[in-house]
Amino acid sequence: MSINCYKKSKYLYCVEENDDTYIYNRYSKTACNIGKNEWKILQQLDGTKTVDEIAEELNDGLTCKEIAVLINIFSKIGLIDGYEKKPKNNILRYKLGLFNPNKFINSSSQILSVFVFVILICPIPVFIAGIINVNFNLLYRNMLNCINIKAGVIYFVFTIGFLTLHELGHALVAKKFGAKVVEVGLMLYMFVPFVYVTIGGMSKLKSKMIHVLISFSGIMVNLLFCGLSLLLISHAESGYSNLLYIEILLINGSQILVNMDVFFKVDSYYALSCILDEPKLYDKSIKFMKNKFREGALSLDNWLYGLYGSLAIANLIVVPIIIIASLQYLLKFLKLI
Repeated sequence: MSINCYKKSKYLYCVEENDDTYIYNRYSKTACNIGKNEWKILQQLDGTKTVDEIAEELNDGLTCKEIAVLINIFSKIGLIDGYEKKPKNNILRYKLGLFNPNKFINSSSQILSVFVFVILICPIPVFIAGIINVNFNLLYRNMLNCINIKAGVIYFVFTIGFLTLHELGHALVAKKFGAKVVEVGLMLYMFVPFVYVTIGGMSKLKSKMIHVLISFSGIMVNLLFCGLSLLLISHAESGYSNLLYIEILLINGSQILVNMDVFFKVDSYYALSCILDEPKLYDKSIKFMKNKFREGALSLDNWLYGLYGSLAIANLIVVPIIIIASLQYLLKFLKLI
């Protein structure tokens, strides 16, 4: 007879669904789905019952041995108190969870519907209107005038805010279409602080279009602000307001460029992976490139990995060169070198 009494982790956020239960561990930042029987067992783990007492109380045909095996599995994936796995943080990427927005964001609310409409429908026409109205020669001259230390400080500070809005764009669209926004928190990424959101339950969304919309929703937020800044620039007089609009344009434009690189694990990469039904396209492609001469005949999927892997490696070489060249040009312009 087992005399151990187990207790489920206090860090679990659980959502019962039709066929299973979604569980997010706020401590380890991991998620999983368990079936109905497993959920029944997990609910019984309150720290006061032994395996034998659980089997007797449930009385649904599960033996003590089967329940013990399930509890052992729960402990391995961090669902048991004292067995939680530490989150994979490092000095360059540290996450601090703050709260769970699911408790006060209703997916059927009218306010959420308005926000999602603005995010998904408005950016393209607003951006086109901005392109039509702006004077590109004047815009270019004003951009050159904005290259200075003060503008750089403004750029850094505002980047944090627009990165946050970018992430919230993902969160709102995901919530509207039935995914779970299980955590909002602060992240230090490359020593830059901004808000992050954790979205769960994406595997339950069967429509590829919804996956793609969620992936691109952050970019759409940036595109909306690009369009608005272009419209404001075309009507603004020179001065601090014009500087502010140009900064907004540059910040959001740079975020769009970064997230449109399908060879890094950013928004467009996840959209492409969804379209191609390759959830680990980057990892598989890089692995294939490392071992391509050891594998047998090339299938269509192998050719896909070879093509993507080749371009991804080239991207790793080209992007740093572009960044270094851009920084050198900027420093020369500022007469710092």
